[in-house]
Amino acid sequence: MVPDLESDLSLSQTLDIFKLLTDTYPRYIDSASREAVETLGVEIVRQDEVRDSKLGITEQVLGWVSSEVNRISKRARSVICLTTLRIFCFVLLTSCGHSSHAPNDIFVLLSWCSGLYIACLKSDRHFVSSPGWPMLVSSLATLLDLILNPSTRAKSSIQRSALVRTRRALRSVSSLAILAPRGF
Repeated sequence: MVPDLESDLSLSQTLDIFKLLTDTYPRYIDSASREAVETLGVEIVRQDEVRDSKLGITEQVLGWVSSEVNRISKRARSVICLTTLRIFCFVLLTSCGHSSHAPNDIFVLLSWCSGLYIACLKSDRHFVSSPGWPMLVSSLATLLDLILNPSTRAKSSIQRSALVRTRRALRSVSSLAILAPRGF
């Protein structure tokens, strides 16, 4: 059960709760824990999106997600660059093709982005015109690309789950007939 975060919590208190969730996301090894944390994080954003007077939680959360995705993707890109060196030093650098981030961590972030995508678009049909839209879509695309990239060495089951999760998110809001802003 998700607590009613809308009632008396300030922006600072709500972001403190979110920080507790994000500081520990790599530690959630079982699906029940991951889903519970994702549900709470998405609910924090959803409740802010339906407020008359928004606190700006969505922008803060999407800023964190975007920063985390950029940090992960920069490391992954440097690993991909090392594959050229790997050709010359195969025996010495056999692990250089591995991402320094576990595919499970990337999958958790992709799941969060999928949940945020659904919550934001269902709560605010004009979300596609907000500054958070490009951050969210870019993060979702980058995470999916990372999971599907062979250098990440994600198991095929994680890759399939990532595709399913992303497709479900996209389909779940397609019935809302949300149109992208002009020039997007």
